Amino acid sequence: MARDHFTSLRLETAARKVLGLDGRGHIGGIIDADFIDAGDAYMVLAMSLTPYYIQGSQEAKNLINEFLEKYNALREVNEEYNQLVQEASSELVALVEKIRKL
Repeated sequence: MARDHFTSLRLETAARKVLGLDGRGHIGGIIDADFIDAGDAYMVLAMSLTPYYIQGSQEAKNLINEFLEKYNALREVNEEYNQLVQEASSELVALVEKIRKL
Protein backbone atom coordinates (compact mmCIF):
# COMPACT_ATOMS: atom_id res chain seq x y z
CA MET A 1 0.00 0.00 0.00
CA ALA A 2 1.35 3.42 -0.97
CA ARG A 3 1.67 6.00 1.77
CA ASP A 4 0.47 9.54 1.25
CA HIS A 5 3.42 11.76 2.19
CA PHE A 6 1.17 14.81 2.57
CA THR A 7 -0.86 12.92 5.18
CA SER A 8 2.35 11.97 6.97
CA LEU A 9 3.40 15.62 6.96
CA ARG A 10 0.10 16.50 8.63
CA LEU A 11 0.85 14.12 11.49
CA GLU A 12 4.43 15.37 11.76
CA THR A 13 3.14 18.94 11.99
CA ALA A 14 0.54 17.99 14.61
CA ALA A 15 3.15 16.14 16.67
CA ARG A 16 5.57 19.06 16.52
CA LYS A 17 2.76 21.41 17.53
CA VAL A 18 1.75 19.47 20.64
CA LEU A 19 5.39 19.03 21.65
CA GLY A 20 6.32 22.65 20.93
CA LEU A 21 9.07 21.70 18.46
CA ASP A 22 10.34 23.54 15.39
CA GLY A 23 11.91 21.79 12.43
CA ARG A 24 11.94 18.15 11.44
CA GLY A 25 13.49 14.97 12.75
CA HIS A 26 13.15 15.42 16.50
CA ILE A 27 13.51 12.60 19.01
CA GLY A 28 16.00 10.62 16.97
CA GLY A 29 14.15 11.21 13.71
CA ILE A 30 10.84 9.84 14.96
CA ILE A 31 8.88 13.09 14.71
CA ASP A 32 9.27 13.13 10.93
CA ALA A 33 7.01 12.40 7.96
CA ASP A 34 9.53 9.92 6.53
CA PHE A 35 9.31 7.89 9.74
CA ILE A 36 5.52 7.95 9.47
CA ASP A 37 5.74 6.90 5.82
CA ALA A 38 7.71 3.86 6.97
CA GLY A 39 4.62 2.71 8.89
CA ASP A 40 5.38 4.04 12.35
CA ALA A 41 2.55 6.53 12.92
CA TYR A 42 1.47 4.82 16.15
CA MET A 43 4.89 5.43 17.70
CA VAL A 44 4.68 9.11 16.73
CA LEU A 45 1.28 9.37 18.42
CA ALA A 46 2.50 7.65 21.58
CA MET A 47 5.67 9.72 21.83
CA SER A 48 3.74 12.94 21.23
CA LEU A 49 1.46 12.17 24.15
CA THR A 50 4.07 10.86 26.58
CA PRO A 51 4.74 14.19 28.36
CA TYR A 52 1.01 14.73 28.84
CA TYR A 53 0.61 11.20 30.19
CA ILE A 54 3.49 11.50 32.65
CA GLN A 55 2.40 14.90 33.95
CA GLY A 56 -1.33 14.42 33.54
CA SER A 57 -4.19 13.66 35.86
CA GLN A 58 -5.90 10.30 35.85
CA GLU A 59 -8.53 11.81 33.55
CA ALA A 60 -5.82 12.88 31.10
CA LYS A 61 -4.27 9.41 31.23
CA ASN A 62 -7.64 7.82 30.52
CA LEU A 63 -8.19 10.12 27.52
CA ILE A 64 -4.75 9.28 26.16
CA ASN A 65 -5.28 5.55 26.63
CA GLU A 66 -8.62 5.75 24.82
CA PHE A 67 -7.06 7.73 21.97
CA LEU A 68 -4.20 5.27 21.56
CA GLU A 69 -6.58 2.32 21.69
CA LYS A 70 -8.69 3.94 18.96
CA TYR A 71 -5.63 4.17 16.71
CA ASN A 72 -4.14 0.81 17.66
CA ALA A 73 -4.55 -0.29 14.02
CA LEU A 74 -1.71 2.11 13.13
CA ARG A 75 0.76 -0.34 14.67
CA GLU A 76 0.64 -2.06 11.28
CA VAL A 77 0.31 -0.71 7.78
CA ASN A 78 -3.07 -1.70 6.39
CA GLU A 79 -5.68 -0.43 3.93
CA GLU A 80 -6.87 2.18 6.43
CA TYR A 81 -3.40 3.52 7.29
CA ASN A 82 -3.57 6.82 5.38
CA GLN A 83 -7.13 7.54 6.49
CA LEU A 84 -6.35 6.76 10.13
CA VAL A 85 -3.20 8.91 10.05
CA GLN A 86 -5.26 11.79 8.69
CA GLU A 87 -7.91 11.41 11.40
CA ALA A 88 -5.33 10.99 14.15
CA SER A 89 -3.54 14.18 13.06
CA SER A 90 -6.61 16.30 13.72
CA GLU A 91 -7.64 14.46 16.85
CA LEU A 92 -4.15 14.63 18.37
CA VAL A 93 -4.18 18.42 18.51
CA ALA A 94 -7.76 18.50 19.81
CA LEU A 95 -6.94 15.94 22.50
CA VAL A 96 -3.95 17.89 23.75
CA GLU A 97 -5.97 21.11 23.82
CA LYS A 98 -8.58 19.30 25.93
CA ILE A 99 -5.94 17.89 28.29
CA ARG A 100 -4.37 21.31 28.76
CA LYS A 101 -7.74 22.61 30.00
CA LEU A 102 -8.13 19.90 32.66
